[in-house]
Amino acid sequence: MSRFWPLALALLTCWACGEESAPPAALEFTTSALPTVPFRADYNTTLSATGGAPPYLFLVESGRLPDGINLSPSGNLAGIAGEPGTFVFGAAVTDSAGARASASFSLRVLPDRLEIVTRSLPSAREGVAYEHPLTPKGGLRPYRWSLASGTLPLGLEFSDEGHLVGVPTAAVTADLLIRLEDAEGSRVEQALQLVVNAAAPMILNTSLPKGRAGSPYEAQLSAQGGHTPYAWSLVSGVWPAGIQLAQEGTVFGTPTETGDFPVRVRVSDSRGRSEVADLPFQVIAPLRIATPALALVIRNRPYTQQLLAEGGQAPFTWSLMTGDRLPTGLTFSPSGLISGTTSEVGEYPLLVRVIDQDGEMRSTQYTLRVSDRFAYEVVPTGTAAEFPSVCTATTVSYHYVELPIVDSFQIDDLDVGLNITPPSGGPINIGLTLFAPDWASQAVLCGSDGFGGCDPSRLQQTFDDEGGVAVQPERPLSVFDGQNAQGTWRLLIVTISPNCTQRGLVHAVTLSFADDRRTEPYVHLSGWQRNNLVNEPFVHIFHPSFPDRGVGPFELQLDAGVYTVGPNGFREGGRGDDVRDPTPMLWSWVGPEITGTTLSPDGHVSVDSSNVCPGNCNGTGQSQITASGGGYAASTTLRVLPPDHNPKIRRY
Repeated sequence: MSRFWPLALALLTCWACGEESAPPAALEFTTSALPTVPFRADYNTTLSATGGAPPYLFLVESGRLPDGINLSPSGNLAGIAGEPGTFVFGAAVTDSAGARASASFSLRVLPDRLEIVTRSLPSAREGVAYEHPLTPKGGLRPYRWSLASGTLPLGLEFSDEGHLVGVPTAAVTADLLIRLEDAEGSRVEQALQLVVNAAAPMILNTSLPKGRAGSPYEAQLSAQGGHTPYAWSLVSGVWPAGIQLAQEGTVFGTPTETGDFPVRVRVSDSRGRSEVADLPFQVIAPLRIATPALALVIRNRPYTQQLLAEGGQAPFTWSLMTGDRLPTGLTFSPSGLISGTTSEVGEYPLLVRVIDQDGEMRSTQYTLRVSDRFAYEVVPTGTAAEFPSVCTATTVSYHYVELPIVDSFQIDDLDVGLNITPPSGGPINIGLTLFAPDWASQAVLCGSDGFGGCDPSRLQQTFDDEGGVAVQPERPLSVFDGQNAQGTWRLLIVTISPNCTQRGLVHAVTLSFADDRRTEPYVHLSGWQRNNLVNEPFVHIFHPSFPDRGVGPFELQLDAGVYTVGPNGFREGGRGDDVRDPTPMLWSWVGPEITGTTLSPDGHVSVDSSNVCPGNCNGTGQSQITASGGGYAASTTLRVLPPDHNPKIRRY
């Protein structure tokens, strides 16, 4: 019974107001037409309806919208038109009471303006196949092409798809009016000119294959069209020496020079028609391996050797011949790089091959030597090999041979090898002295005493402190021990002769080093000049006759430091990547103090100025001193010498 109360209440209300309620209006679309939109443009409009019981729900019930345009449930029609054309679709609207209405709509997406993109035609040649498509733009597909006016050259056709195809049979210039229509009947026209050239022979070559100097060469020039036989000739440019062009079109010979040789050639047919073409021509140097020898490998030291090739055509591919092997730890890459670290010692024969991009191949034999010692050799040429360099009034001449050393290591032993031919004629005395890169250390090999001269046999010997089969130097090579080898070493050749017009020759000088292989921290001492006789710290007392050898100029400031071997794992004599401990080392006497000489903790050595020769020469002597700190210590001998004990160090 309670479900009838709302209805009764409504009737009473209606009776009380004295009016009857009218039924709702029918649901229907109020949108009758849609605005157009250009292709690829933003579009936004709204379908609307009236009547029924809002809210409304819109949907597409038939047909389709253009790509990119969508209808939302609220009736918004929006998006970017992705295709041109006219799109008819049915839309439906429903209200909240379930009423439904339908309508048909047409949405027009305007295409781009129809046009013919092609503005010119490439020329054709009589008797040669021709094809060229014309390019449309805009409008609605499918397109239809046609010839509006003009006459196509004989042998050519114009398809509905816009292709000019065929084999023209005569030389002609054709003026054509091309028409294009789209699916909606839009039409455009374009005037084009097609030139058919006479059937002159056409050169097919655009360049010549490259040649190699010293190798036989042959290439054939080619043409088509015209009337055979053809005759070829050089119009301009110059062939490389050894190359010529035959009348039938063969380029042949053996080039003897390299470079770029652009040439212009002409071909003529039997009826006198001709054509010219510019042809690049390159002659490259023959492939060769440019690395003369392999650098010495030092055992347990990182090694890198890049093999080099010249000429040929890069890129190059390197390889070892079958059966050859590198010492364990070294590798050989296709780029020609030998690298790595090996603990083996010995000689390894290697047959190396390189191939260039064109397949040209060269090979050479090497010997890879692995040694415990660094070896450096200089072979002077020209005036650098001749001594004496000049003749002087005093008949004394000085000549230097320089040996640059790029490696950084601490010297443990040094041998010197010589191959020298002395000058001929007259009494000639020769002295040989080796200087370290800092000039502060020197060792006399022979001929030091009054320049009495080296025994000629010693000019082609190896000098070695350790003796054996080698020759002992007159002053020790051990003066260089503990120093870093890096820098330019110099061999001084002093020649004394009353007639120095004759020339000697330096064929080769070799330095062979053993490096200090210990890896524990070490103490490096410095601060004095080493010379032929004294390898420890020394200072001269004063003598009026030798003012440049007294206390003042030769006071010493000694230095000592503890060094830790750097990342490369080798001692480098206080240089390279070795790291110095910042803790200072203090100097002190170990033996008895030398009379009149003081040694301060910071390493300064001075001699009492009253200690003068002649007179009070009692202050000479020697004693042990030490530098200590950070748990390390190193001792050496300090010498106080009379001023005439040893000549002043000379750099000549």
